[in-house]
Amino acid sequence: MLAVRAATGLPADAALRVAGVTVSKTELRQRIRVLGALYGLRAPADPGLTDQFNRAAARAVALRIVIDKAIAERRLTISPERSGQLLADFVARGVNPPGQAGFLALLRDVGASEAEVVAELNRREGTRELLGQVTAPVAAPLTDAELHAYYRDHQAELVWPERRHLRNIVVATQEQAAALHTDLGRGADFAALARQSSLDRRTRDAGGDLGTLRADQLDEAYRGPAFAAAPGAVFGPVQTSEGWNLGQVLEVSPPAPVGFDEARGRLGEWLRQRRVEQAWQEWQDRQLAGADASYADEYRPNPAGPAESAGLPQ
Repeated sequence: MLAVRAATGLPADAALRVAGVTVSKTELRQRIRVLGALYGLRAPADPGLTDQFNRAAARAVALRIVIDKAIAERRLTISPERSGQLLADFVARGVNPPGQAGFLALLRDVGASEAEVVAELNRREGTRELLGQVTAPVAAPLTDAELHAYYRDHQAELVWPERRHLRNIVVATQEQAAALHTDLGRGADFAALARQSSLDRRTRDAGGDLGTLRADQLDEAYRGPAFAAAPGAVFGPVQTSEGWNLGQVLEVSPPAPVGFDEARGRLGEWLRQRRVEQAWQEWQDRQLAGADASYADEYRPNPAGPAESAGLPQ
């Protein structure tokens, strides 16, 4: 008996077809389980996110089929020796706890086989080689002329963020922190209290000196008070994973323009990487657009970058 076909022309049990390959709904779920073994990918517990996740998963799997085809056409084969090394590295560093026992526990947890994980590791390696070939025309370092042109056009955006020179004391309890805050209010020396009381061995002997830091270099709970306090002021107590903290602002370095010589190295690598990522994304979009992809209604991708929004590997 012929399978009933939906309006898309797909069999009733199919999630998608791309480049002549049909993926059933069961196979799609299994592929997601394999991705869970390598990347920690899990279907969302919130039912409200399930539809978005399924559509993103279908697009990600369709893209992997297109990439598999390109890898085969370019004969980017992975040798058995290299494949074995990829698996050994994954078992040693990609599972928790590391080692064979942890790997087997992971397979049981996600419902995947060793062969499926090996295939995905090989695919990941082949994709890395494919990316190198596809983006080779734009992967060269930028010329000085290109860097100067970008710097000239974006100079107003290239600014060092505000930085603050901070000292810090860490203690075990809020009560201890409050008592030290009182001592500081009575004129006690911050550095001396840090040497005497701080639990942070990295900074204790230096009087709690943290150095000059940006906000994004600080614990999320700590950065707000640290960047709201006036120069010379003590702030806290603030609880972080380290304990209860008292901080002091020694100096504020306001935002400042970045000179070309300062920007050149990092700017050049950032622009080169952005160019590579853009070329890779455009290649993927072209390949998928030309692969005659069709999806069951409940798996048809949303138009605005569904794979990225669901955190799926590409």
